[in-house]
Amino acid sequence: MTSHLAVLHRQYLDLVLSGEKTIESRLTKTRRAPFGKIATGDTIYFKQSSGPIRAVATAGKVVTLTDLNPQRVCEIRDQYNDQIGGNRAAWERRMQSKYGTLIWIENVIPTGEGPVVPPLFGAAWVCNPQERAVTSTR
Repeated sequence: MTSHLAVLHRQYLDLVLSGEKTIESRLTKTRRAPFGKIATGDTIYFKQSSGPIRAVATAGKVVTLTDLNPQRVCEIRDQYNDQIGGNRAAWERRMQSKYGTLIWIENVIPTGEGPVVPPLFGAAWVCNPQERAVTSTR
Protein backbone atom coordinates (compact mmCIF):
# COMPACT_ATOMS: atom_id res chain seq x y z
CA MET A 1 0.00 0.00 0.00
CA THR A 2 1.09 3.53 -0.77
CA SER A 3 0.46 6.64 1.30
CA HIS A 4 -0.39 10.09 0.02
CA LEU A 5 -0.53 13.63 1.33
CA ALA A 6 -3.45 15.67 -0.01
CA VAL A 7 -3.49 19.43 0.59
CA LEU A 8 -6.96 20.97 0.88
CA HIS A 9 -8.31 24.39 1.71
CA ARG A 10 -9.83 24.54 5.18
CA GLN A 11 -13.44 24.63 3.91
CA TYR A 12 -13.00 21.31 2.09
CA LEU A 13 -11.06 19.70 4.91
CA ASP A 14 -13.84 20.65 7.32
CA LEU A 15 -16.29 18.88 4.98
CA VAL A 16 -14.09 15.75 4.95
CA LEU A 17 -13.99 15.73 8.76
CA SER A 18 -17.76 16.24 9.05
CA GLY A 19 -18.44 13.37 6.63
CA GLU A 20 -20.17 15.63 4.11
CA LYS A 21 -17.34 15.35 1.55
CA THR A 22 -16.95 11.69 0.64
CA ILE A 23 -15.20 12.06 -2.72
CA GLU A 24 -11.91 13.86 -3.29
CA SER A 25 -11.65 15.05 -6.88
CA ARG A 26 -8.53 16.16 -8.67
CA LEU A 27 -9.14 17.56 -12.17
CA THR A 28 -6.09 18.85 -14.04
CA LYS A 29 -4.86 19.88 -17.47
CA THR A 30 -1.86 17.53 -17.23
CA ARG A 31 -1.30 14.08 -15.78
CA ARG A 32 -0.21 14.74 -12.22
CA ALA A 33 -0.56 12.92 -8.93
CA PRO A 34 -2.76 11.33 -7.84
CA PHE A 35 -3.59 10.45 -11.46
CA GLY A 36 -2.48 6.85 -11.97
CA LYS A 37 -0.72 6.81 -8.60
CA ILE A 38 -3.46 5.95 -6.10
CA ALA A 39 -5.29 2.67 -5.53
CA THR A 40 -8.07 1.36 -3.34
CA GLY A 41 -6.73 0.76 0.17
CA ASP A 42 -4.02 3.44 0.03
CA THR A 43 -3.67 5.80 3.00
CA ILE A 44 -4.36 9.51 2.51
CA TYR A 45 -3.19 12.15 4.97
CA PHE A 46 -5.17 15.38 4.63
CA LYS A 47 -3.16 18.53 5.28
CA GLN A 48 -4.75 21.93 5.53
CA SER A 49 -3.32 24.44 3.07
CA SER A 50 -0.71 26.45 5.02
CA GLY A 51 -1.61 24.43 8.07
CA PRO A 52 -1.28 21.08 9.83
CA ILE A 53 -2.31 17.55 8.97
CA ARG A 54 -5.87 17.21 10.26
CA ALA A 55 -7.08 13.79 9.10
CA VAL A 56 -6.09 10.40 7.77
CA ALA A 57 -8.33 8.19 5.65
CA THR A 58 -8.38 5.23 3.30
CA ALA A 59 -8.94 5.43 -0.44
CA GLY A 60 -12.05 3.50 -1.38
CA LYS A 61 -13.13 3.31 -4.99
CA VAL A 62 -10.79 5.16 -7.37
CA VAL A 63 -11.85 6.32 -10.84
CA THR A 64 -9.30 7.70 -13.32
CA LEU A 65 -10.65 9.92 -16.10
CA THR A 66 -9.05 10.88 -19.41
CA ASP A 67 -10.05 12.99 -22.40
CA LEU A 68 -12.08 15.39 -20.28
CA ASN A 69 -13.72 18.42 -21.84
CA PRO A 70 -16.08 21.06 -20.43
CA GLN A 71 -19.15 18.93 -21.11
CA ARG A 72 -17.70 15.91 -19.25
CA VAL A 73 -16.58 18.13 -16.37
CA CYS A 74 -20.16 19.41 -16.11
CA GLU A 75 -21.42 15.81 -16.09
CA ILE A 76 -19.01 14.94 -13.26
CA ARG A 77 -20.15 18.02 -11.33
CA ASP A 78 -23.82 17.16 -11.85
CA GLN A 79 -23.36 13.52 -10.85
CA TYR A 80 -20.96 13.83 -7.91
CA ASN A 81 -20.90 17.36 -6.50
CA ASP A 82 -23.13 16.42 -3.56
CA GLN A 83 -20.25 14.17 -2.45
CA ILE A 84 -17.42 16.47 -3.65
CA GLY A 85 -18.70 19.76 -2.21
CA GLY A 86 -17.17 22.06 -4.82
CA ASN A 87 -18.44 25.60 -5.17
CA ARG A 88 -19.20 27.31 -8.48
CA ALA A 89 -15.80 29.03 -8.70
CA ALA A 90 -13.95 25.76 -8.09
CA TRP A 91 -15.84 24.06 -10.92
CA GLU A 92 -15.26 27.02 -13.27
CA ARG A 93 -11.50 26.72 -12.67
CA ARG A 94 -11.66 23.03 -13.66
CA MET A 95 -13.61 23.37 -16.92
CA GLN A 96 -10.50 23.06 -19.12
CA SER A 97 -9.24 19.94 -17.34
CA LYS A 98 -8.17 16.97 -19.46
CA TYR A 99 -7.48 14.42 -16.68
CA GLY A 100 -9.15 13.55 -13.44
CA THR A 101 -9.14 11.28 -10.44
CA LEU A 102 -12.14 10.66 -8.20
CA ILE A 103 -11.33 9.04 -4.85
CA TRP A 104 -14.02 7.82 -2.49
CA ILE A 105 -12.86 8.67 1.05
CA GLU A 106 -13.39 6.01 3.74
CA ASN A 107 -12.52 5.58 7.43
CA VAL A 108 -11.74 9.25 8.11
CA ILE A 109 -9.98 9.75 11.43
CA PRO A 110 -9.15 13.21 12.81
CA THR A 111 -5.43 13.43 13.64
CA GLY A 112 -2.57 15.84 13.97
CA GLU A 113 -0.08 13.09 13.19
CA GLY A 114 1.48 12.20 9.87
CA PRO A 115 4.57 12.65 7.77
CA VAL A 116 6.40 15.93 8.31
CA VAL A 117 7.34 17.18 4.87
CA PRO A 118 9.38 20.17 3.77
CA PRO A 119 7.57 23.08 2.08
CA LEU A 120 5.60 21.83 -0.91
CA PHE A 121 5.88 25.03 -2.98
CA GLY A 122 2.32 24.79 -4.26
CA ALA A 123 2.13 21.02 -4.68
CA ALA A 124 -1.35 19.85 -3.75
CA TRP A 125 -0.66 16.10 -3.74
CA VAL A 126 2.41 14.11 -2.72
CA CYS A 127 2.80 10.38 -3.24
CA ASN A 128 4.86 8.54 -0.62
CA PRO A 129 5.30 11.59 1.61
CA GLN A 130 7.51 9.56 3.99
CA GLU A 131 10.21 9.72 1.31
CA ARG A 132 10.14 13.53 1.59
CA ALA A 133 9.75 13.54 5.36
CA VAL A 134 12.01 15.77 7.34
CA THR A 135 14.02 13.86 9.89
CA SER A 136 14.50 15.67 13.14
CA THR A 137 18.05 16.18 14.42
CA ARG A 138 16.98 17.20 17.92
